[in-house]
Amino acid sequence: LYLLGEDGHRGHRHAGALTVQLYAGGREIFPDLGYICDHPGNQWVKATASHQTVTVDGGNSVPSSPGTLLGWHDSGSARYIDMSVPLKGMITVRRALTLLRKADGLPILLDIFDVEGGSVHDYQTRANAAPKPLDIEGRRLKRRKGSLYQEHSFYPLLDFRTGGKRDGGWTATWGAGMGRVRASILTPCSELVTYRSPGWRSQFEIAADPGKYFDTIVLRNRKKRSRFVVVYEAFDRSPSIRDATLEEDSKSVDVSLSLRGRKSISVSTPATIGEESQEAWSVRRS
Repeated sequence: LYLLGEDGHRGHRHAGALTVQLYAGGREIFPDLGYICDHPGNQWVKATASHQTVTVDGGNSVPSSPGTLLGWHDSGSARYIDMSVPLKGMITVRRALTLLRKADGLPILLDIFDVEGGSVHDYQTRANAAPKPLDIEGRRLKRRKGSLYQEHSFYPLLDFRTGGKRDGGWTATWGAGMGRVRASILTPCSELVTYRSPGWRSQFEIAADPGKYFDTIVLRNRKKRSRFVVVYEAFDRSPSIRDATLEEDSKSVDVSLSLRGRKSISVSTPATIGEESQEAWSVRRS
């Protein structure tokens, strides 16, 4: 698991504050496009929207000062990291991640992402999984009238669809057969958007595989303060998570996972920004 903090500088950097990468079972779960040299495709590679993070008001994030490591626990089958980054425009983003290792060695990842400032918050997520149309539980999507982020990409962003306003409590699954990823979205959003974004890792891939795109989900909120809570699971045959529920108050964000075999996991994460947050973080298995 890799979480990108910021040192407050911009030279030769991507606009990907608090983007996350995840590797498990010998494969990449959350993709990062890397660097495509001085090629037009690099415009998208460097953009905030191409990363596994939140876009504020459709722009590229620019840190106003270095980020802060708020919490850290790096031993055992449950790991934790909590970071915040101030962005220009009086914006603060904070991400708290709990990484859980299953018996098969594949991960469950609890993602809590808070945003304050701006007026439109877009939580971007995509997975590197076997080719198959993205499976969204529940409401059928329809073609969206307008696209997003095209000013940040030389190449077209494709197939924008909308599911409208959504409550929390639904799932999205990438892939087929072995190597699938499922997201359980626990918080509501003003609009669910999906689109296909370039997946090239080098300038040579653009010519060799022009159809290499990732299925991307956007959870959009139109307000000044947002919290996104999503639980990811990588699995091969069938997911371990049967149900995921969220309870939150001013002190904690509590997520309960019901697993196969009548097992459960409860994770409690501090609800506000504060240093040494691992002291108030807890994981209980039963």
